[in-house]
Amino acid sequence: MLKTIFTFHLLIAISNCDTTGPFDTEEDAEIFLNERCGPPCIFSYYPLNLETFTWFPKNCTTVCADIAINSRCDLSEDQLVATFQNMKHLIGSLLVQQTDFTSGKFLAGLETIECGGENRVRRNTDYISVSQFRWIYNDEMLELGLTNLTTIGCRNFEISSGSLTNLNVPNLKNISYSLPTEGKISVTLRIQNDDFCLTSGELLSIIETSVLEFQEPKGKYCEPASAVENGKVCNSTSLTDGCTQIFGSLVIGPDNKQFVSHLKKVEVIFGGLVVNNTNLTNIDFLESLKYIYHLDKKAPAIQIENNPNLSNFSFPSLVVAQTLQQVVANTKIIFSNNNNILSSDSSYCFRLKNMLNLTERERIYFDGKQCENLPTKSTKSLAFESFIFAILIIKLL
Repeated sequence: MLKTIFTFHLLIAISNCDTTGPFDTEEDAEIFLNERCGPPCIFSYYPLNLETFTWFPKNCTTVCADIAINSRCDLSEDQLVATFQNMKHLIGSLLVQQTDFTSGKFLAGLETIECGGENRVRRNTDYISVSQFRWIYNDEMLELGLTNLTTIGCRNFEISSGSLTNLNVPNLKNISYSLPTEGKISVTLRIQNDDFCLTSGELLSIIETSVLEFQEPKGKYCEPASAVENGKVCNSTSLTDGCTQIFGSLVIGPDNKQFVSHLKKVEVIFGGLVVNNTNLTNIDFLESLKYIYHLDKKAPAIQIENNPNLSNFSFPSLVVAQTLQQVVANTKIIFSNNNNILSSDSSYCFRLKNMLNLTERERIYFDGKQCENLPTKSTKSLAFESFIFAILIIKLL
C-alpha cells in the first residue's frame, strides 16, 4: 500500500572551487577497488541480488565493492545478514534504494566505510556513475540500525525514508573525507516526520566536522542525552561545576545569574542560549563554548535581551550557532534592548558574524537591524574617545 511519502535527506557534500569539468576528473570505479584490495576480497558485481550474491567475499573483513541493493534485490533480510556478517570495513560505496526493509541492521557489523572520488564510473561494464553512501526512497525504513558504524569517509551521505524515526548509529564518531579538497563537508537534512529524533551524540559527531543544515524544519533531540566518555553532561535546569555539555536550552535570568561561574567548561549546548533580564555587564563566562545547536524552528540559537548594563560579550571558542529556522526568517542570533553601545557600533555584530562564518541569509539582529544597517564608528570618534580615556588615566595618576 502506498504511504504518504516524506523525505529525509542527510547529504554530506563538499563545495569545491575547482573549475575542472566532470569528464576531466572522472575516475574508473574498478581501478579504485583493485588498488585497495586483493582479488579474493573484491566484489565487482552490480547490483547485489540472488544471482550475484554467491560471489560476495563472505570471509573478508575488509571488502572492496560498490554495493547496490535496490528494488530488484530478491534477497531476504536473513540472506543479507549472512552475506555481510564478517564485513567490518567497506571500501567503495553503498546504495540502498527503494527497498521494503524496515532497518539496515543486516549491515550492523559494518564499522567503517571509505568512499573514493565523487566522479567514479563503472567504465568496463555499464558506465553507471557510482554513488557514495546513499539510503534513499526506502519508505518502510524506521532506522538505519548501523550500531557498530564509527566512521564515514565519504563525500556524499544521503538518506530518505517515509517512516524514519531515528538513525540508531550510536557509535558514529567521525565523518570525514580523505581526498584533498578546498571545501567543507556540509550535511543537509530534509525531514517531514515530527517523530524523527537525533541523539546528542549523533548530532555532535556531525557538527564537529561538518556544516549541518536542515532544509525542512523538523526534528528533535532523542531523550535522554547521550553519555560522554570525557566530560560531564548536565541538564539545563540543574547547573553544577564541571559541565561540558548542556542538554536543553540554557536560560540565564535574574534568578540564576549567580551560577554563571559554573559555565567555564561548557563546550556544547544542545538547545538555545538565552540571557534575559539580568544586570550582567559582560558575557565572558562561556570561554570554552564551541557549539550551540537548537532543534527549534521558531527560536534563534542565541537570544540576548533586556540586559541594560550589558556592554560587551565574548565567545572566543564558538564555531557553530544554529537552529532549525530556515528560508524565510533564518534568524540565528538576536541582541535586543541591551546597553546602547552594542547597537551603536556595527563592529560588535560583524565580529560575531565573521567568527561564525554566517552566510547572507543567516541573520543576526542587533535591536532589529542587521550588521550592515548598524552605525559604523568613525576613525575620528574612536580617536576622540581614546583621547578622553587618556586624559582620565592621566588625572588618576
